[in-house]
Amino acid sequence: MIKLLDAVGAWIDICMKDYHDSRTVPDELVQLCVEFSRINSIHIDGCLEAKVRLEEFPPKNRTWVVDDCPYCHNKHTHGAGGWKDDPNRFLSHRPSHCPTGFNDNPGYILTL
Repeated sequence: MIKLLDAVGAWIDICMKDYHDSRTVPDELVQLCVEFSRINSIHIDGCLEAKVRLEEFPPKNRTWVVDDCPYCHNKHTHGAGGWKDDPNRFLSHRPSHCPTGFNDNPGYILTL
């Protein structure tokens, strides 16, 4: 089940990158992310939390930055929506994007 959820999460990340240069993410994609996070959180217990900070790239988009991954201690980035979106809507479970050797983990929950 974790592999399937990781695959869906990776697909959502790819879709979000399509909107990297746009001012806003379509509501349908935001709702898909929210629903995926809800389902993902139900099936993955014991995820670690990853502290994030918000990077802004006006006037286009925002990115959540994990400076110290709880698994591999590398820096990772995750979409935080377009400029008009509420970035807190994108605080959720995410795959960790860790390199080989550290990537067999359940991901983490983005937290402030």
